[in-house]
Amino acid sequence: MAVQTDCTVRETEPLIKTKFNVEIDLSKLNIEYHTGIIATQDKPIVMWKDYTILKENNITVCDTEAASIAYVCKKNNIDVLIIKGISDFPTNEADSTKEMSHEGQYKIFISNIPIIMNKIYDNYLNKVI
Repeated sequence: MAVQTDCTVRETEPLIKTKFNVEIDLSKLNIEYHTGIIATQDKPIVMWKDYTILKENNITVCDTEAASIAYVCKKNNIDVLIIKGISDFPTNEADSTKEMSHEGQYKIFISNIPIIMNKIYDNYLNKVI
């Protein structure tokens, strides 16, 4: 499922508004895959409190475009499949400074991107396109 998480006022509304949710049909896939909730918001997840909000709402991964693309495809009756690789996780900045926490995340992101992209290319794209 793809959801929007930046279309609400967090203090007064639920984080996920059902009118923006998109169920993605996986029935045609003949590969092994993991599922979860993809959340889209304009704000990157870099602070630990942002991460805990996602975890409290059972959100698997957050990005800046997937749910928006899925929503537009749904409105236009276009099938969509979203493949995401998780490159980094927020670290609890209480364990160090915010700057060190962000620098550590960046280094993990840079080292993981080639691994993730090669895995997606080698294991998924040729099977779903």
